Amino acid sequence: MKFAIILGNLGNACDRFLATGYKEVQSTEEMFSQAASIDGVRGMELVGNWDITTQNVKEMMDILDELGGELINIWPGQDGYDYPFQGNFDEAYDQFVEGIRECASYKKQVKIALEYKAKEPRIFCYLARSADTLLVAQETGMENVGVTVDVGHALVAGENVAEAVYRLMRAGKLFHMHFNDNYTAWDDDMIVGSVHTVAFIEWLRALSGKLEAYGYEKIGELISRGMAVEITREIRELIL
Repeated sequence: MKFAIILGNLGNACDRFLATGYKEVQSTEEMFSQAASIDGVRGMELVGNWDITTQNVKEMMDILDELGGELINIWPGQDGYDYPFQGNFDEAYDQFVEGIRECASYKKQVKIALEYKAKEPRIFCYLARSADTLLVAQETGMENVGVTVDVGHALVAGENVAEAVYRLMRAGKLFHMHFNDNYTAWDDDMIVGSVHTVAFIEWLRALSGKLEAYGYEKIGELISRGMAVEITREIRELIL
């Protein structure tokens, strides 16, 4: 298994409640240096754009390809609805599938991983659970389109993470994972295994027992609020 870090998690962790952040501001170079100091980290996840279009996805794919990367993660958080009768389901799904298919066809050597989340910022997100997202990925008909399991998002969606992992591996569509934890009411991005320890052990077993069998060597991202470098190392050692 290959590990990467979302660069922003080494920053000052600003949010809408405290725009100045909770830690000292570091330069991009300092964050890259800190990430490089973590044993076993072989990749970096960079946030590209919150307003996703086929055009800017293709631009990001060009940049990724130039840098020698292999996967782009798409979280369509704004694709959903809040009120009854607000969503045109047929139109929304048609447009989404067509857009992803267009991007996947643009550079077939680049994998596209669709990240699901049940709610926030929309009250109902179209890609809400692993099965929903698997169906969409399969509907594109593209081999390079798969799914990201964000552990915290799966918990908020009421999923058993181990089952979601198995489901996607059986279909050959588990492309990516984000490792974190929460209390299931909100996407708190806590340290992985800190709350759901037994469930953490179960999906670790699912991964370690089936990755080779299904021919996997995928990247997992460690996402936690205020996570220290030392904790990152310990988590990696436990997973391996």
